[in-house]
Amino acid sequence: MSTKGSNVETIVNPSRKDVAHVIPAMGLSMQGGNCTHLVALAKTYDWGSTIHNMAYADDMVRVNVEKKFDDNATVPFPTLEIQYVRHALDTFIAWPTHLVKFVSDEVIFILFAHVLRQF
Repeated sequence: MSTKGSNVETIVNPSRKDVAHVIPAMGLSMQGGNCTHLVALAKTYDWGSTIHNMAYADDMVRVNVEKKFDDNATVPFPTLEIQYVRHALDTFIAWPTHLVKFVSDEVIFILFAHVLRQF
């Protein structure tokens, strides 16, 4: 069973009764040495404690990656299909709660401007 695109039902059928409260996009970070760096923006979902029928710990949150800044960043819990942030678009994955932070609109604008300058 493929887990790619696992949030399609939520997008296609937003009136589902089990659709959770969604908060604004949050920053997903990865830890390297003594610092963290922002690798993606995602929406977090606060329903249930499973993803793809697998239970996850209380210190994890369900996210759906919407924008990526570091294609080559590994996800915290790689699977056969999803090893890097670039593989995680439009798919529910678990992310450690302490690495999910609010990102202001100003920071998002600066990041997008930086990404666009690379092209």
